[in-house]
Amino acid sequence: MKKLFLIFTLLSFSFTLNAQWVQMSNGMGTKFRIYSLGYCRNNIVAGAQNTINSATYTYVSSNNGVNWLQTTFTKVANCYITNDTFLLAGTSSGVYRSNDFGMNWSYYSISDKSISDFAKIGTTLFAAIGSFVYKSTNVGFTWSPSSDFNRFTRCLSVSGNELYSGTEVVSGNGGIYKSTNFGQNWTNSLNNAKVISIATNGPNIYAALIYVTGSIGRGVYLSTNSGQNWSPTSLNYLDIFTLAISGSNVIAGSDSGIFVTTNNGTTWAKKNQGFDTIPSINNLLIKNEFVFAGTWGKSVWRRSLSEIIGVQNISSKVPSAFSLKQNYPNPFNPSTSIEFDILTESDVLLKIFDVSGKEITTLVNEKLDEGSYIAEWNVGNYPSGIYFYTLSAENFSQTKKMILIK
Repeated sequence: MKKLFLIFTLLSFSFTLNAQWVQMSNGMGTKFRIYSLGYCRNNIVAGAQNTINSATYTYVSSNNGVNWLQTTFTKVANCYITNDTFLLAGTSSGVYRSNDFGMNWSYYSISDKSISDFAKIGTTLFAAIGSFVYKSTNVGFTWSPSSDFNRFTRCLSVSGNELYSGTEVVSGNGGIYKSTNFGQNWTNSLNNAKVISIATNGPNIYAALIYVTGSIGRGVYLSTNSGQNWSPTSLNYLDIFTLAISGSNVIAGSDSGIFVTTNNGTTWAKKNQGFDTIPSINNLLIKNEFVFAGTWGKSVWRRSLSEIIGVQNISSKVPSAFSLKQNYPNPFNPSTSIEFDILTESDVLLKIFDVSGKEITTLVNEKLDEGSYIAEWNVGNYPSGIYFYTLSAENFSQTKKMILIK
């Protein structure tokens, strides 16, 4: 046990790749525009364009972006969707299909049409194609257009059986439209907005807006009642290009990098640690406990999901001392919360280790003001067993044990 605690003490001050954004360019290169990110099983797929010669490629990674393989598919996908056995790519010239998790592709359907986005309700697929939303009930082999839609759609998203379409602003019209009957009929939800991305969590609907002349604004807007009413969040001063959501945590990508909210948009925190220069974020993907950021000219970057959304300030009252509380619940599955107190402004590290002393992930690696905080660890695919967590700040370091039971 003494040996384990020595390992924790040494590692708690060490640098970790999970604690910041890291460019994942091995096999791809560092100067690509990423048009789309998708996945099938555990493979990550990227539609990319070389900024030097404008050549286009599709890359696949089977190890969370550590290495990329260039495929023979040279059409850049605008979007992907999977049913876990095959992958569809929406391109500027139709839908293509891969039966081997992104390595090989063949034409599938909707020739000579540009697909902006996909969505899925049960076994029904939807595709945004120009001024129409198309529907397929046979896994994308044939498609039919919605009977009550004629607005240029940029993005699609689903909450339960509700389908949301984000559109361009044309002649004062545009915004978000909602269908409750699989695209047969649509009602306007948010008007006069250019909507680039939509993320949903139950009745909470988030919309990423880009400002154009005559539109209502920019930033992230939120509806807490399934699109009946909307209001801007505090991130209302930047054009937002992409959104990703994990539970109640929302991640936004912009020309100014990455922003994260854990309180429904009341406050947003910048999460740009690790970028040499802040890139424009074109798309985001959450998969395998990581956040992948596709940039406009600097390829793909990656950061641990638990680290990027891991800490919330629960009290600004100055505590009497540094302290680390016992996690709750304990034993736990699939997540647990860890509370701790910071006496003075400090560089804070909160790390998770397995029973052998191997570092599993970093929940916190940033400067925090004095106060009380809570971090959540979602365990993902880690096995049952004993784990340890270590808090380090100033001259304080403490380790506690927790038990995962699946």
